[in-house]
Amino acid sequence: MILLVLMFNYGFENGFLFTFFNMLILVSFYAAIIYFNLYYLIPEYLSKNRFLLYSAFLFVSCMIVTPLYEITQYFYYEITANERAQEILLENVNFQFLVTFFVVGTSTILKI
Repeated sequence: MILLVLMFNYGFENGFLFTFFNMLILVSFYAAIIYFNLYYLIPEYLSKNRFLLYSAFLFVSCMIVTPLYEITQYFYYEITANERAQEILLENVNFQFLVTFFVVGTSTILKI
């Protein structure tokens, strides 16, 4: 359901399959980091009142996942011969980190 909503939000100017796989990559990386946050970081650190360690590990996990997502997207755009998308992707790495951090932080708020 979320995948379909994201697909319609981003549009289909590059074709349905391109948008579908693009959103599938995005959702899979978000799902991985959210599950890591919900099932490891929160019970292990936040529940035991280790706020500084929790924040540090959350920050580091976002710092690890964001470049992995960017590399995956970069190679996906290379396969699909979308050079302009590669340029835009490289220009917006900092923004993608902030979005990832916001999404994971929101999952923390919803869990509490």
